[in-house]
Amino acid sequence: MDELKYIKISKLIAGYLLNNLSDEDLEDFMRWLKEDPAHQDLLNSIRNQKNWEEREEIIKSLDKEKIWSKIQEQIGAQKRKRFLQRIPFVKYAAAVIIPLMLAYGGWYLFKKNVQQTKNNIGKTAQIVPGQYKAKLILGNGRQIELGKKDTTVSLPDKQVRIKIDSGKVEYNKKVATGKKIEMNTLVTPRGGEIVVILSDGTKVWLNAASQLKYPSVFTGKERNVYLKGEAFFKVSKDPKHPFIVHANGLVVKALGTEFDVSNYSDDNFAQATLVEGKVLVSEKMSGKFQSAILVPSQQAFIKKEGAIQKLHVHTVDTKIYTSWTQGVFLFKNETLEQIFNKLGRWYDIHVFFNDVATSRLKFSGKIPRFEDFNIIIRLMEQTNSIQFKITGKTVVISKK
Repeated sequence: MDELKYIKISKLIAGYLLNNLSDEDLEDFMRWLKEDPAHQDLLNSIRNQKNWEEREEIIKSLDKEKIWSKIQEQIGAQKRKRFLQRIPFVKYAAAVIIPLMLAYGGWYLFKKNVQQTKNNIGKTAQIVPGQYKAKLILGNGRQIELGKKDTTVSLPDKQVRIKIDSGKVEYNKKVATGKKIEMNTLVTPRGGEIVVILSDGTKVWLNAASQLKYPSVFTGKERNVYLKGEAFFKVSKDPKHPFIVHANGLVVKALGTEFDVSNYSDDNFAQATLVEGKVLVSEKMSGKFQSAILVPSQQAFIKKEGAIQKLHVHTVDTKIYTSWTQGVFLFKNETLEQIFNKLGRWYDIHVFFNDVATSRLKFSGKIPRFEDFNIIIRLMEQTNSIQFKITGKTVVISKK
């Protein structure tokens, strides 16, 4: 679809929401609405108040004048002249049209712009998004590279079978009575992620540059696993056997729940974010052995440096901390340093800032996790007055 149609449809949607369409435009809008059931879904999403509130936070961070100027360049002078003679855009452009275009099809505009300039940024070609890949280390030391082919592995005691397919590792639930239970370890590199279904049915999304150690079959009164990095847990309910995540001094105890735990060694913080259920969070990093009980939408957060290391509990939008499991990066008023810590692990890049002030610039946005890195940096250059210099996998960020 060309840019003019994006703009026209966005204008029709805006007019419909503002109840000021002419009869002719209303007919065009209804015709578009009936073309595809997805159009009705889009309209419902735009009209949803919660979605608008989230979108407004993102729109506030955009340099709308620059985006509008870029759109005008892509339309072309002659097309723009004819189009603007017919449709009064100026008063809509910044306040309504651009937000709707970003909701409807804004990525198309930026992708096209990046495609046209790729010859000038060829040095970024080797920067690609992460993928489903990891290494499974069995108790006997055997290592299996995951993400290359589907297979089934039988452990030495013959009581446990591991099914491996694209992006997922699944253990059967058969208990090996009387057998020694071995510990297995999943390791994801920078630029990798994996999903594992443990023997009790608990599902774990393991993020990039992370490690999860766990028994091939859970036995005893507790279900203990050991995490380095970040993982999202959807714990199988079993009131008699608590599920406990040990994450380098941060401990999360649950019965049946959904939560995210993040404690990377190169981050200056550790946190646990609860989506569903109830968990007990405790920490041993500060030497104070603090603890807190979380209810849904709460996060336990602690800084790992400084004289005062207090375990804070506050209410958060959990989607910001779990969207990565759905293939999306969601940033809300985060510093560039925080953002590129995450992007660096996923794209396997090394990021440097020219000055501290640049690293503290804040950004809000929603980025597909498997998006071309070129598109991401071009979008950020147009909205946050920053520029990138890329050599191989080294990225230097500075103010324009």
